[in-house]
Amino acid sequence: METNYEGTPIYMAGKVWIVPGLSVRQFKQHFPILAKSTQVPEGAGIEEVSRVLNASLDERLPVILAAMQRNYPDLKQEDLEDMLDASNVPAVMLAISRGSGMRPAKPGE
Repeated sequence: METNYEGTPIYMAGKVWIVPGLSVRQFKQHFPILAKSTQVPEGAGIEEVSRVLNASLDERLPVILAAMQRNYPDLKQEDLEDMLDASNVPAVMLAISRGSGMRPAKPGE
């Protein structure tokens, strides 16, 4: 399938998806989430870790969907939730961030 936007190829749900960056409008809308790190409190129990990670996913799903819909306009959130797993969410978020012009922070930034 030909896509409209360049991106990072990521294998999910049995095929390779081209994950693009966000448009400028999307970037401005979602920047606070892109810039936010997921911090699990030191010594947190499994319930707290689960709560933090679920909240992080809830925040990031609209960002991922917005980026993915640039190349796959018919993609629905329900389908995206079934495609994503713990091993590919970090890669997808990194692809979106880099594709949107963000770079990793240097120590002290």
